[in-house]
Amino acid sequence: MKHIEIKGKEIAIINLDGKYYAINDRCGHMNAPLSKGEIKNVQGKDIVTCPFHFSTFDIVTGKKLSEPKMSPPMDMVALPNLCRMLLLMPHR
Repeated sequence: MKHIEIKGKEIAIINLDGKYYAINDRCGHMNAPLSKGEIKNVQGKDIVTCPFHFSTFDIVTGKKLSEPKMSPPMDMVALPNLCRMLLLMPHR
């Protein structure tokens, strides 16, 4: 995927087997760049997944297929406890 901007409009250009598609590059939920997401084929449909909260979009039509997931996927690796503690410590 490639991010481009035309007259202030952000667009994701996607090449699927030599066919090019252009969709809005921003997820409506938290303005995440879809061009940083993952492309998959699910049940014969080419989709892009939002990198922030995993909403999915049809690459051919640009339509949203699923809502954001507010909890992380089960297969997501958690930060080690030490990293979590460092992130939560007050900064000086």
